[in-house]
Amino acid sequence: MSGQRRSLLLLPLLLGLLWAGPVQAQYRTKTLGIGEISDVYSAIGGGTECYANCNGLYWPAIWRAGTLRAEAVWLAARNVQGADGVTYPTRVVHVGPRATGAGEFFPISFTTVSKFEPPQISVVDASGDEFQTYADRPDNDRVDPNLPADRMVESKVSSLLGVTITRRNYAYSDPRYDNFHIQEFVLTNTGDTDGKLQTKELNQTLQGVYLHFQKRFVLSEKYEGPGGGWGANVMNDIVGDGVHDYGVDFKAQYAWVGNFTNNDAFDDYGLSQWRKQGYSQEADTIGRLSKPDFVGFVTIHADPAADGTPQPAMTGTIDADDALLSANSATNIQKMNAEYQMITGADMSNPHGPHHADQIDQDKNFLTPDGDPMNGRPGGWTMKQSYGPYTLAPGDSVRIVVAQGVDGLTMNEASIIGRQFKRLSGPTKQGGTTALSLTPNITYRGLTLGKNQWYFSGRDSLFETFEKAIDLYEASNNMGRYPIQNPPPRPPSKFKVTSGVNRIRLDWELYSGQNPQRVEIYRTENYIEGRLRYDADSDYTNDPYFEYQCIAGCPGAPQITAQGTFDDANVARGINYYYYIVSVGADGQKSNRYWTQTYDPAISLREPGPTTKSFVVVPNPLNIGAQEGVRYPGPRRERIGFLDIPGQCTIRIYTERGELVRTIEHTTGSGDEYWDVTTESQQLVVSGLYIAVVDNHDTGEREMKKFVIIR
Repeated sequence: MSGQRRSLLLLPLLLGLLWAGPVQAQYRTKTLGIGEISDVYSAIGGGTECYANCNGLYWPAIWRAGTLRAEAVWLAARNVQGADGVTYPTRVVHVGPRATGAGEFFPISFTTVSKFEPPQISVVDASGDEFQTYADRPDNDRVDPNLPADRMVESKVSSLLGVTITRRNYAYSDPRYDNFHIQEFVLTNTGDTDGKLQTKELNQTLQGVYLHFQKRFVLSEKYEGPGGGWGANVMNDIVGDGVHDYGVDFKAQYAWVGNFTNNDAFDDYGLSQWRKQGYSQEADTIGRLSKPDFVGFVTIHADPAADGTPQPAMTGTIDADDALLSANSATNIQKMNAEYQMITGADMSNPHGPHHADQIDQDKNFLTPDGDPMNGRPGGWTMKQSYGPYTLAPGDSVRIVVAQGVDGLTMNEASIIGRQFKRLSGPTKQGGTTALSLTPNITYRGLTLGKNQWYFSGRDSLFETFEKAIDLYEASNNMGRYPIQNPPPRPPSKFKVTSGVNRIRLDWELYSGQNPQRVEIYRTENYIEGRLRYDADSDYTNDPYFEYQCIAGCPGAPQITAQGTFDDANVARGINYYYYIVSVGADGQKSNRYWTQTYDPAISLREPGPTTKSFVVVPNPLNIGAQEGVRYPGPRRERIGFLDIPGQCTIRIYTERGELVRTIEHTTGSGDEYWDVTTESQQLVVSGLYIAVVDNHDTGEREMKKFVIIR
């Protein structure tokens, strides 16, 4: 999470990473994130797998923990006459999970379209530098007021089959519909096999055409457990194929975190966090269910198949390390024949294969986490799904529409449920047995359920999300019009947060023609997801937990105009503050916080020191491994503060040998400046004794102080 200024500083490093080692295909990506989920889409139309720090399908988006490890998109057909003159009995082109798509798919266009110009959100830091703040750059290409969504990312790619895939990913910011994306795939027989559009290399009717997906979800990236980083512990299930319907009338695949086999003495559904993890806040030891989410995708529309096969034509799972998922090539006839068998389901007695979840938990009572989700495969299992067979004459098209979403207990709900379960379990995790997890002993919002029942309520929430996506698509008339009749107001068009002396200044503007009833401003301290707060003596249900407090515009808070300025003077020095602002309509609907969320902190600055000699270095020493009590709080804890300095001065930092490490020009007029313990070339400094030399621009005085860094 960084501003534009920091991104530019990292550019040389990133370029080096891109070109180091063997050359691999690199395709542009765009982030679609204007609500509770944020996903990344590629110009090639699909995604290869990754193992750590993946940025696919965040939920909640503020938490920045990806839930999607791979999203393969394959296209297949029979009796294909290739542009190379070879006739292929079956031909398959691939992007993901390990195939890059290079030489098989060819990007034509890649655009982001918004219904209105994205808001401009900026932060002015302690050094007086203003920069755009965002989790992911909006990267908007054009505005279309008639867009049937609030934002869309569209990719268009041709393929060796002569089929062009136009993929449109739609997102909505209305908080009622902001936890799913609608994904539309249009397959057109253009004859274009290289993406250059000047010539039509093929002119044939394609038969047995299938669009095939593979999706591997991960729901425990930020948790200690076997296989968590690549999704090996995920349970995969199918609904709507006649085996399990759960009272719904749609077809979908979905996943959740299964049993950790090394934790048999403790029921770990939801991944209860009893001790601090490396990524978490110091206070995050209350038993919060760290991964309460359910994730999946639902079929919304699929054009009829040539032979009348109900869609999707094939569903199931495949070993994530199966040989069919590696070394894929659009010229290997033998392997493509095997791939086509898998895509069509011909390699199984039933094209809707056995449910992975049923194979693992054979009593089919998913409230009790039985069995090992890996099922003997260290890489776990990947969802697979196909649509077809289609016949495409030159110029013909077919359309498939799915929605991908995430839902479950919110962070606060997961804290309330998990905290009560920890209290009931006693002093050690071994007390949290499955029997206790099933006992109705946790009361919240008038309901008393067991921990696992609360956890599995996330599946009901996900199914409700699928229903919303289907209803929204139907209201859009096949994405021909904007489907929300009474949307929330737009957010402010500009939001600027400025670090100042003993205050933080907030400025905002509205879009032309917008007239919300009011705006509300929210703030948290040190942790962007919200500072974890709770009362140790409370009843466990009324605490705010991960909290953003309303500091202006809400009942009981200072009142502000819908367009204007607010000075946040209730701030303390040494604390990082994050903000967002929302517009509130006459009906009470609010714009989405993610339009205006700040991802870089602002701070309250002190007045200049009385003399040059009065400046101090804090902390001294800086011990990188120390607890928060002797370092700055929050994720930006590795820094040195130069406090009570002159309002206009130059700070030079030297090693004890007199080598210049960093020069900082301080021109904000405040008494604060901070150093991120890096050199001019952004390299981390080593342990040692350092010297800070301060030159006062107004008086010409110079003062020197020594300090120590310990790594």
